[in-house]
Parts: sequence; structure tokens; C-alpha cells
Amino acid sequence: MTNLAFMEVQHALYTKLSGDGVLMGMVDGIYDVVPQQSALPYIVLGDGSGALLPADGVSVTECRLTLSVWTEAHGRKTAMTILNRLHALLHLGALTMDGFALVILRVEQAETELRERGTRIRAQLILQATVVEEEA
Repeated sequence: MTNLAFMEVQHALYTKLSGDGVLMGMVDGIYDVVPQQSALPYIVLGDGSGALLPADGVSVTECRLTLSVWTEAHGRKTAMTILNRLHALLHLGALTMDGFALVILRVEQAETELRERGTRIRAQLILQATVVEEEA
């Protein structure tokens, strides 16, 4: 059930992040699809993938997801501050999901880059979540 696990992980991430008052005080919103005229900074739950792992008697899925932080290009401080908050909330943290249990959540990589012809900074976290399907 790779697709269902991936969707549950994304939903759990959104719930956790949008429920954090500190993070929400730093950004305009957390989006899957960014509405037009959204104010910077914001977070995008971006691309990802899910793969079933070989396991006897259980369904284990390894999900990789990208979180992108978009800010104005007035230096990287704002983007890095938001990345640090995301890292504190997620690395080796917990997620609550329906039908799946989190085995481990970890940040694999972080990066920043100048984008949009030098007008914006995009910072990214690459996450890996390993989940197991709970028995009904």
C-alpha cells in the first residue's frame, strides 16, 4: 500500500507542522499547491516517493519527502531559521497516522539556493519516514 502510506505520512506532516505555533508564526502557510498571491515565507510539501521494503508478514514502506521553504532573497537567515525549526520538529520525531505506525523519521539532507532570478531563496529538507502498516 505504498500510495496510501505516502499519503498518510504527508497528512501527518501537515498536521504536525500546521499545529506548531512557533513555526506558523514564521510562515504564511504550509501548502501542497501554493495559492496565487501567497505571502512569503511559506512551506511547500513537495515531491516524494514511497517504496515497499521486503519484510515477512508486515507491510513496511520507506517514504522520502521534500519540504521546500520559500523566502525573499534578503539573505539566508530567514530560510535557515525556518529550516532549523523544521529540523527540531521532525528529526527523530513522532508522527500520528491512521493505519500506520512510524518506525523512524529523519532528516537526510538540507540545502539552500538562490532562485527566481535572484529574487527568492528556496531551502529544502529531504525527509525519510519508515512506516509499518498496522494490522486491522
